[in-house]
Amino acid sequence: MRKLSVIAIFAAGLMLASCQQKKDKAPADNTQEATLTEQNDSTAEEDSIAENILTDFTMNDVKGNPVSVMDEVAKYKITIIDFWASWCGPCRAEMPNLVRLYAEQKDNGLGIIGVSLDNDQSNWENAIEKDGITWLQLSDLQGWENAAARMYNVNSIPHTIVVDANGTILAEGLRGEQLDAFIKENL
Repeated sequence: MRKLSVIAIFAAGLMLASCQQKKDKAPADNTQEATLTEQNDSTAEEDSIAENILTDFTMNDVKGNPVSVMDEVAKYKITIIDFWASWCGPCRAEMPNLVRLYAEQKDNGLGIIGVSLDNDQSNWENAIEKDGITWLQLSDLQGWENAAARMYNVNSIPHTIVVDANGTILAEGLRGEQLDAFIKENL
């Protein structure tokens, strides 16, 4: 019995390390559609990413309004693009850290843009409300087939990309204390 408990604790720890990796097939729920803008040529997208410049994309917010990510990024000194989902335990565990960091640093020029890998609008909205998320949230409700996640080869969540006002990628994959320290050092 004790051996089983140790195994269960170990398994739970592995689950918290990072959320479920990308699956080959995402559930079909095509209620919203993402649109890539300004970078219709995939070679141009690859060049932009290789140069550490954020490739603009447009995706719907919670109310269904299309939002250009670069338009939002330009409003802040530093923006965290947070890939997450309502069903992702590690994402939800990280959310209080982001809520605290945002509250502390938004007046200093920090912006956050959430990009959800959800398939279900109501689950997404409920998680936003329950976690007290007040920053911009975007999704195409395509799960792992999310256009932005595919563009940036996001294969596990939570995943962050930190950019400056010009869209220059400053860091990727930070969370917790590392993300906190990076933001405070660079704002």
